[in-house]
Amino acid sequence: ERPTTQPAWSRFGDMIVYTIHRYESYQVLWMPKDGQQNDQLVRSGLDVWDSAPVWSPIEDKILFNQRYPNTPLNATWLMGITFEARGGTGEKLEAGPRPILNVDYSPDGLWLTFNGLENLDGSVKPDIYILPLDGSGRIRLTTDPGTDVDPVWRPVPIP
Repeated sequence: ERPTTQPAWSRFGDMIVYTIHRYESYQVLWMPKDGQQNDQLVRSGLDVWDSAPVWSPIEDKILFNQRYPNTPLNATWLMGITFEARGGTGEKLEAGPRPILNVDYSPDGLWLTFNGLENLDGSVKPDIYILPLDGSGRIRLTTDPGTDVDPVWRPVPIP
């Protein structure tokens, strides 16, 4: 059995989506929390790699990265699929310039944070961005000369 990576829980904690490498491709699968069965969430074929799924905290929509095999990470785009449409190919989301990596939903499900690349003085480096879920305009949060990756949202305090 191939190792699984990048797990993400459903909003009710009853299912998990994750990435697996098999048949020389990366695929996104799902399984119930007891792990008794699994199935492919997205059927993109072997021509593209699917990875890094993240489940919305307010609906049954899963976002994931997609790219062609053996291409650089900066060629990665963002896809989405509802759990009801599992087994389909998903839809490409227009979220601004590529790449869009390490996506995470805000706790209220209305924003995304992710890594993107920006050209600074002729060099390309990862920075952290946020984007309203409606795609109305991405906002760059980091501008320092260092590499900024793997953004996450601060948890909402429980009253």
